[in-house]
Amino acid sequence: EIFQLLDDNIVMTQAMTFSPYKKVFQERLDDWERGLKLCSDILEQWLACQRNWMYLEPIFSSDDIMKQLPTEGSKFRNCD
Repeated sequence: EIFQLLDDNIVMTQAMTFSPYKKVFQERLDDWERGLKLCSDILEQWLACQRNWMYLEPIFSSDDIMKQLPTEGSKFRNCD
């Protein structure tokens, strides 16, 4: 839902840049578009991090792995 709203606003902002009346608002449009794209990039990175975390969590929750990789397991546990 958030991604859809963000994408809709990016598309709307890009559409405004084709307006013949954009000259007065060009700087604001550029700033707004950069901000929206930055938010989109941050959210995508955040989701990628969450996917990786969800993949690694059951691995490092395993007692067998904790015995084999005690240092890495300890680091993971400290982050969690």
